Amino acid sequence: MSRNRSLRVVRAPASFRTAWISDVHLGTRTANAGALREFLRSHDFNTLYIVGDLIDTWAMHRGFF
Repeated sequence: MSRNRSLRVVRAPASFRTAWISDVHLGTRTANAGALREFLRSHDFNTLYIVGDLIDTWAMHRGFF
């Protein structure tokens, strides 16, 4: 059995009319900014709604990441 280590899976961007992003809490230890960036890069939207806390200023008073 041979393995092709240079194999790359390329996906076409998914396209949606509307997407909602809520309570991301950027700037905190638990935020996963990389996953958000990858989600935004791999999807196309006509309209993107950001609701809830995108940046958690309440938690950032102790320091940000």
